Amino acid sequence: MIKEFIDIETLTFYRPAFWLFYVFFTYKTFREIKMQNDLQFGAILLSFIDLYNTHEASDLKIESMNLYNRWKNLLNGNQYLIEQNPCYVSLILANRGRSDIVHWKLQIELLVDGGDILPDEAQTSTKWEITSDVNEIISFEHERKVPILIKNAFPKFEINWKISYSDFRKAKYPSITGKYINHL
Repeated sequence: MIKEFIDIETLTFYRPAFWLFYVFFTYKTFREIKMQNDLQFGAILLSFIDLYNTHEASDLKIESMNLYNRWKNLLNGNQYLIEQNPCYVSLILANRGRSDIVHWKLQIELLVDGGDILPDEAQTSTKWEITSDVNEIISFEHERKVPILIKNAFPKFEINWKISYSDFRKAKYPSITGKYINHL
């Protein structure tokens, strides 16, 4: 019955094309399965700001402390802002993936709006980097608080950050960025 529709020579002629078609789609299927599997075992880093926490001033980077001290000196007339208990701004890095994050680098830019206190030409911003130490691994379902600055002296500020990170398989992930704007 098949001989009536397709002759053997035609079937023999198209057999390599059918095999090529089969191999191509099998390859694509297994590649998609591998990508889905890699996504399940990758690291997913979330970052968000925490305003109500306590740290030591020694935990802050020198660039952050220098800008804080400069503003503290400018605000000597407004002792209320300076004499409050220090309120630290921290960035929380939370690992929601299945792979441990073994290295991360945080680039921070702090822009301070001087308002009526300072002229527009005054330097009211700074940039710095925080890089993880060897023992600062962020495990699966854990988080790490990174102190950024003391916010008491700043009337209005904006924090921009960019984080690059890699997991224990040395897989590098796309950088993530964030922004926080504080209005006094």
